[in-house]
Amino acid sequence: MRKSRLSWYKQIRLIELFVAGCTVRTAASLLAINKTTASHSFHHLRLLIYKNNRRRKGKRGRGAGNKFPVFGLLKRNGSIYACTIPNARAGTLIPNMKEKVKPDSIVYTDYFRG
Repeated sequence: MRKSRLSWYKQIRLIELFVAGCTVRTAASLLAINKTTASHSFHHLRLLIYKNNRRRKGKRGRGAGNKFPVFGLLKRNGSIYACTIPNARAGTLIPNMKEKVKPDSIVYTDYFRG
C-alpha cells in the first residue's frame, strides 16, 4: 500500500483488523473510511498472501526426496479412497483403477502439480 492516501496509522489498523477476521464494512466504519477503500486494501492484502504462499522450498517433482506418489479417488457422496503407490506409471495406475472403479462410471481426472 505504498501509494495509499490513508495515514500510516489507518493502514496499520486495517492490517490488524484484516488479521483479526473483521469484515470490510466493520473495518470501514471503525476507521471512518469508505468501504470501497477498505475492500481494496483487504483485496491487496489477500493478493500479497497468495503471492508469498506460491513459493515452494526444497525439491519438487516425482523424484523429490521424502515424497511418495498417491493414487486417490473421490466419490460424489464424499467417500474417499487413497493409497500410496510405488510409481505413477500406467502399469501401476490402471490395475488400481480397474479394481476400484465400476465399469459404467464416468471418471473426471485432474492433474495436480503439488
